[in-house]
Amino acid sequence: MNLRWVYPLKVFVYTAVVLNAAYYVYLDVQTALLVDPGESLLSWGQTFYTTIDYAGWLLLVALFQLQKDSPESEKMKSGKVWALGSATLVGFLLLGLALYLNFLEVVYYDEYVPHASEEVCIEQDEPQYFLDEEQMYQLVTPENCAALAAGSVLRHPTDYILVEAGNRIAGKRLELVNAFNTAAWLALVITFQFRLLIQRVRPRWDTALKWSDRAKAFFYLVLFASAIYWFYGGTWVDAWDAFLWLFAFLMLEVVVPDEDETEPEPQVS
Repeated sequence: MNLRWVYPLKVFVYTAVVLNAAYYVYLDVQTALLVDPGESLLSWGQTFYTTIDYAGWLLLVALFQLQKDSPESEKMKSGKVWALGSATLVGFLLLGLALYLNFLEVVYYDEYVPHASEEVCIEQDEPQYFLDEEQMYQLVTPENCAALAAGSVLRHPTDYILVEAGNRIAGKRLELVNAFNTAAWLALVITFQFRLLIQRVRPRWDTALKWSDRAKAFFYLVLFASAIYWFYGGTWVDAWDAFLWLFAFLMLEVVVPDEDETEPEPQVS
């Protein structure tokens, strides 16, 4: 079966992933413009947790592809093994940090307190922002403050961000799904790395290979369900991001044959 078409498809998917990452970094930078420069390092980490998350993913995908492209029979030099192991550990640590920061975002939504609706339209010394239905920061203006004040309004005690009660619940639910999704991804990449290691060290350990394949299939189903949830929930960007990463990892599963393997052997007359 000719699989040469897979290579350009991989290039297309990985390029889309990088462009998608750039978009999320842009959003984090825009959010960072609203952060007080005197905030703690942890607060800055929460602001850039999506960037941290993407840095871990991009690093691990590159490392996984490098391992998949290396022949299983090839014996790696100790220096290369240490470099791969160290870089992979960094990737896992970045994902673990992103998961921790993700859970802090869930807690963040619980910290909102009731805010008097009649105070929403009072002009403040500093610009005031609110979270809209898409969980994006918007500036409170005379044109939109009346609509915001018409509902039940809450305010964060430290960031002074306003949010309508329904949007706070939706935001917390979204962050819970994000945290669950990140945990499932972390479990998948650990299983993925474990299988790559077994293939190289003990390729005949059929039991481990079989159960790792089952675990990967389970985590893929969980992640696909999360993507469907975002799609039907109307969070199109998150749904696109989820489906794109799923496709990128499925591309990792496909091995592109070498030229030597695809050329037919000459017939001996």
